[in-house]
Amino acid sequence: MIAQVSNLTPPPAATNLPDEPLPDLPQVPRATPLPPEKPPAKISWDADTQSKHGSVYLLAGNVDVTSGDHELRADTISYNEDTHVATATGHVRLTGGDNDEYLEASRAEYNLKTGTGRFYDVHGSVSSHGEAGAPGGRSSSGGVKATTPEPSGKTGLVTPNPFLFSGRLVIKTSPRDYDIYDGSVTSCALPRPDWLLSAGHLSMNENSAHASNSVFRLLGVPLLFLPYVTHPINTEQRQSGILVPEIGQSSTKGWIIGEQYYQTLGRSADLTAGLLYYSLRGYSEMATFRARGRGDNFFQAHFSALQDRGYTPTGGTYTNQGGEDVTAAFRKQLHPNTRFVGDGEYLSSYVYREAFTENFNQAVSSDITSIGYLTRETDGFALDARADRYQGLKRVPTNTTPGEEIRILHVPSGDVTAIDRHLGNTPLLWSLTGSVAGLKRAEPDFTSSGIVERLDLRPELSLPLSGDGWHLLASVAVRETFYSRSREAPYTAGASPVELPDAINRQNVDLQISIRPPAIERTFEVPPALQNLFGTEVRHTLDPEITYRNVHGIDNFLSVLRFDDIDLASNVDELEYGATQHLYFRPKPKHPKTKPGCNAVATNPGAPESAASSLAGVTGLPSETWDQQLPDVLNPTPASSTDANGIPDASAQAPQAPTRTRATSNDCAPEAPAQQ
Repeated sequence: MIAQVSNLTPPPAATNLPDEPLPDLPQVPRATPLPPEKPPAKISWDADTQSKHGSVYLLAGNVDVTSGDHELRADTISYNEDTHVATATGHVRLTGGDNDEYLEASRAEYNLKTGTGRFYDVHGSVSSHGEAGAPGGRSSSGGVKATTPEPSGKTGLVTPNPFLFSGRLVIKTSPRDYDIYDGSVTSCALPRPDWLLSAGHLSMNENSAHASNSVFRLLGVPLLFLPYVTHPINTEQRQSGILVPEIGQSSTKGWIIGEQYYQTLGRSADLTAGLLYYSLRGYSEMATFRARGRGDNFFQAHFSALQDRGYTPTGGTYTNQGGEDVTAAFRKQLHPNTRFVGDGEYLSSYVYREAFTENFNQAVSSDITSIGYLTRETDGFALDARADRYQGLKRVPTNTTPGEEIRILHVPSGDVTAIDRHLGNTPLLWSLTGSVAGLKRAEPDFTSSGIVERLDLRPELSLPLSGDGWHLLASVAVRETFYSRSREAPYTAGASPVELPDAINRQNVDLQISIRPPAIERTFEVPPALQNLFGTEVRHTLDPEITYRNVHGIDNFLSVLRFDDIDLASNVDELEYGATQHLYFRPKPKHPKTKPGCNAVATNPGAPESAASSLAGVTGLPSETWDQQLPDVLNPTPASSTDANGIPDASAQAPQAPTRTRATSNDCAPEAPAQQ
């Protein structure tokens, strides 16, 4: 049976207008419109049997009560239309709401008007993204609230971005606030969550869960007793607080005890600061600042330091591994075609980072590169202004020998780049690269005096040709490089560089021809026994390429100081040839799976599906039924002879079976594609 009850809004009370004159418009405060309130929820239900005793409805058998965006299901429900309280027993399930809640309980007392109540023996979840739910157990994002059977026979809750909870008693104090008694919370999938937070009393709202005297369990093992703990629920809402403490032990560092504090700084920034104590070494400080701007703009920085007391290994000498490490990176879009980008690091000691970093790549890295540049790109042209610093460790310092480092600076550098473009109306293409830079290099046996100026210019002219699968690219480039200082030459291998104040010019011509013949390919049929692994067909392609390059004109290679790859140009006469092979696999077509209890339908990909078959697959009714009713559906009675319910004659008798106003689920209907 179906019934509907609506809460009528009382008529507005009469108001008496004052007799005094109205104030001038500038004296009237600015009115701020209030957000629209939700209309009164309409209450409807569907049950096998129902009866009414005064203001109480007794519903039994597959009871389904809908109130606004909530749906309450149970074996039996007693509803009082005066107090709006529904008492449900047996397989109680509440779904919907603004926070996509899903509650399963043995019994419940729920107020359909205020959205509050008590639930006993509860397993439930709320969506952490805070999107509004919809009746029928489906969220606005497409997630389905359902119980999924596990191999162990238990059930797990399925919900988008879930936060799950359970308890002996759950009290809803408002549509989004819960008090959980003798329960637990987690964000991991049930029934075997990775972590669990249990307590005698937990409070949960739309943003966070709070608990006192709680126990943190990892893989079912109790690890920490927490006097007070809070955990965010809404993944889009950050919260300040103390993080989980860090406790460990090391043979060279002793006991490690640390704590960090996380502080939100508005909507787009945060700060994490912490302190670590090594019982054998000393104190270590750390801090991380992050900020996001519009678009891709961001800024982040990290600082760590150690005040090391040092240690003396067995049979060794005293070693101090203290130091500081500071990193920063940012990006700022100044204009649609202009951006300012930087990425820098300062490290006082390689030994400090090697011994105390938690990142393996940092521990084994011996290079530090810092760069900042301003670039503008317009119509295929790019102009850059940059400054960078390279610091490379070439020998690790020990107690007996000092370390060796190389430092190279570009302070500053200006670069220009023009991509290939047609030369007038000809098939020729021209491009350009150039730079002007101030350079400095320092190493144990050599340091350049002051700043070395360098000017580099390389225009290029190319001709692309193609036909019958053949592709050819011929190019010629002229390069001119000027240095304000030079190196004394000749010199023996391993000799320390000697800088000369004399300027030097380097010129060269670069000729290059690249030929790509047509690709060779063949398709192989895969034996049926191997089609599950390799698919039905395998295609093998061979792409050959031949390149000839000639660079000549450089006769002063030994007299050029070395700063970067531009300085490594030399005469070249080489022929390079090779082939690239590819293997392509055509996957075996997958046949649609038939759900248990549903009849398999043979499909022909090349034949169109009939309308009766389509409707049968969607509704679950036999196609023969739709074959009989389809003519009436496709050719209905003209609109002028039907009423609002689609009945051809207004005097005709209505159908005996009640018409459901909501869609029913069909287990045999095709599944919708998963949301990415």
